[in-house]
Amino acid sequence: MLLRTDIKKFNLLFSFIILSLYPTVYSQDKKREKHLDKPDNLISDEISKKSELEETKSIVSAYGLIQFNANLIDSTRSNTPDYEANRLRFGMKVQGGIAEGRFEVQFNGNNLDGKSGLTAIRRADLSLEFMRHEFNQIQFVTKFILGGIRVGGAMSTAPDIAYIPNKYGRQDGLLVEESIQFKEGSQINVSLANFNNIRGIRQQSVSSGNANWLGSKGASLNSNWGKDSFSKSRGYFAKIDATYKINKNKKLNFIAMHGFQDDAPSAQDSSGNLTTANDIKHTEASLWYNDSDIFGDKGLLSDNGVAFWYENEQIGKNKRAIVAGGGQFNYDPSNNSDGSLIYDDSQSFQLYGISVSADSLRYLTNMIQKRDRLTYSISYSLEDVQFGNNVTLKGDKNPDYKINQVAGYLGYAVKTFETGINIAYHTSNQNLFKDNNGNINKNNAIMGYLTAFYKF
Repeated sequence: MLLRTDIKKFNLLFSFIILSLYPTVYSQDKKREKHLDKPDNLISDEISKKSELEETKSIVSAYGLIQFNANLIDSTRSNTPDYEANRLRFGMKVQGGIAEGRFEVQFNGNNLDGKSGLTAIRRADLSLEFMRHEFNQIQFVTKFILGGIRVGGAMSTAPDIAYIPNKYGRQDGLLVEESIQFKEGSQINVSLANFNNIRGIRQQSVSSGNANWLGSKGASLNSNWGKDSFSKSRGYFAKIDATYKINKNKKLNFIAMHGFQDDAPSAQDSSGNLTTANDIKHTEASLWYNDSDIFGDKGLLSDNGVAFWYENEQIGKNKRAIVAGGGQFNYDPSNNSDGSLIYDDSQSFQLYGISVSADSLRYLTNMIQKRDRLTYSISYSLEDVQFGNNVTLKGDKNPDYKINQVAGYLGYAVKTFETGINIAYHTSNQNLFKDNNGNINKNNAIMGYLTAFYKF
């Protein structure tokens, strides 16, 4: 009798153990069913690979900015105050594994003719991380970037209204970048590129009414390699961007870049055929220092700190484009098609500047909103323009000129919103500026506007 009772207890205990294991056994059976009854080691490998794929899945992020201006003061015009939607920019970035793609478009405000501003594709590129390796705690990363590339420009910490380097716009081509990253946060980036064209900037003549930095315009057309109407000229570019992190609050940055293009397309006829070309050289450089304890580090319209910058632009004499067949051209720098001499419209100019920008987050905040701040900056710029001929096409007898500009800004910012007043005073060694009746008879001008800026 006692034996039967013990057997019953044993059977009950065994049944309980089997039932308790059933969910685990059932889940393993379902796993094998899902993976077509593969062995456990292969199932584990697949789960591991799935985790790796999840870690490198595409990450999509959007960004952009909106800026509106209210022009309050302009001694060269009579129709102030007036208002403008200055720019609306939207971009998207997609990251996945070794690839990263960017697309960015900008809607500009009205142009000088009062027509709607252009919509510009600022960038559309794909970068591939070709190689990454580490040696003595120094990391080396090699990237190939293809498409419409923005390579950046010289650093300035100036007011929004200031004369600053034009920077390179979107350049279509291929760029190779080597990044050397040090453990303490310092970094050196070296870039070499082959572009369809180098973005040249041409300054206006004394009598044009636009003889200042704001009146500069493009000196080269976008060279299209796919059409016979263009020269198939290529632009070449090199850049070094080095940042030395002194400590967690202090850093020093140096940027130098140079691009050049021979026979860069400059004009075409109504049929789209190339008519003239120029040789172009474009150089920018800057030295920037920031101590976040002194200048802060929450700049929106301008980076914080002290900056020195320089730009040099050289636009060669016009060359007449002579079709040689197969989309190729010969160039005659002396005569037009009618035998007349080609006018020497070559020019070179330099831009020098120094600026300081800061915010009050370290010592004055929570005035209206939590962690708000005052922002302020000041700059000095010198533009020096020289023409190849002593008389320009517009008849200026003394075409070379210099402009000194002092600019200032005072604003208020909270998170990614900023609003403030820009003001700039210009003086020149010639009468370059209009009075408010449109007559060019002044060697000085004052301009100012209220701006509202939101970054997302």
